Amino acid sequence: MILHGLDDEEITLALDASLSSVRNWRRILKLHDNDLTCLVRKEGSGSSSKLTEEQKQEVKEIVLAGSKAFGFPDERWTGNRVAEMIRQTFNIAYSRSAATELMHTLGLSPQMPVVKSHKHSDEEVLRWAKQE
Repeated sequence: MILHGLDDEEITLALDASLSSVRNWRRILKLHDNDLTCLVRKEGSGSSSKLTEEQKQEVKEIVLAGSKAFGFPDERWTGNRVAEMIRQTFNIAYSRSAATELMHTLGLSPQMPVVKSHKHSDEEVLRWAKQE
């Protein structure tokens, strides 16, 4: 699309890509004399996982067992808590964002516990949840 003269905004809309990505592609193409192979993703680019597949499954089991079972004060898994759990369990450092991404790849997501009151009406519970 770049080589056929479309402008950045047209490419952005057609590919649902960010404007910065399209501008970056245009810059890289210019540096490489419009050789499209320069835009091909390199095999294995990006860092490899610090955890083995078995360790990832253990992380999933720990998360599914609940954060209280691991020793946190409530049933809330955050990226920071998952990173801390990985550090304590495997002695491997993960950032909050890397821990959150790992959770997503395992089919999990950071969660807040669902609080349901059995003493009040549903309307009162909704009012409380909005205010609190």
